[in-house]
Amino acid sequence: MTYTSFVRKTMQATPAEEPATLFSLANLCHTAVVVSVIALLFPVLVNPGEWVFFTWHPALMSAGTVGLMSEGIILTAGLKTKRRSFYLNVHLLLQLLSLIAVLAAFTVIYVNKNLAGKLHFQTWHSWVSLGATVLMGLQNLTGLVLYFFSFLSRGCDGKRKAAIKKNLAKFHRYSAVVAYIGALAAVGFGLRSNWALKNYGSDRATYMVLSLVVFTGASVLYNLSFLRKLI
Repeated sequence: MTYTSFVRKTMQATPAEEPATLFSLANLCHTAVVVSVIALLFPVLVNPGEWVFFTWHPALMSAGTVGLMSEGIILTAGLKTKRRSFYLNVHLLLQLLSLIAVLAAFTVIYVNKNLAGKLHFQTWHSWVSLGATVLMGLQNLTGLVLYFFSFLSRGCDGKRKAAIKKNLAKFHRYSAVVAYIGALAAVGFGLRSNWALKNYGSDRATYMVLSLVVFTGASVLYNLSFLRKLI
């Protein structure tokens, strides 16, 4: 299956929506994600000779949050199609890879600060990143519980099982939104770091990339049907 056909299949409409509208919205989301990741990694891509150990931190964080996490959220549209099982598995894989990338990015910055003899958690970027990562971990854990719920809930009566699953699903959905916004906020604070200001070349460039990240995040979140109902 090609990437184009894969994206097209994720955009199959729900009964309440026009196919062309949903497809266009998802295409916009996928395009925004790709462009944002390229923009965030631009300093690394054009200056590979400048790659140092620290560079793994922004690279992994950008790919894990703006890239993998965004795509994992977008593909939840496929959960309402006949291929629900397939999209559920892809969603699970992307979210786990996203968490792994973010944890790896945290490891890099932790080791790098230790090597440089610097203190940890001295900026908004670090604290927001920590909060978003913790919530991502809880959210992924909840997702795994839901994925294996039938096995884990053996022995529970029907009504209790349904109530627990409903509450877990609600927490999973809304915690994902908060974690995603937190992750993008961390990226935004990161764009004001000394590394970003040095490698992007100017304040204007960092604000342009930040605007692109904000647009991507808003597009991805609007793609979630349960959020559109609240707007």
